Amino acid sequence: MEIKLVLADASDSTDDTLIRTIAKAHLRFEQIKAGRTLSEIANSKGTTNGRFTS
Repeated sequence: MEIKLVLADASDSTDDTLIRTIAKAHLRFEQIKAGRTLSEIANSKGTTNGRFTS
């Protein structure tokens, strides 16, 4: 299923930062569903789990 949101006054440009953030969120969600903890994910990225929960 695909949903398209049309905004009358919206710009035709894409927000690359938003797209990257959403892609990362999908990846993190899949990792969590696979049983990894936030701490494990954060450690694999060289950061703390505080960066994922704030």
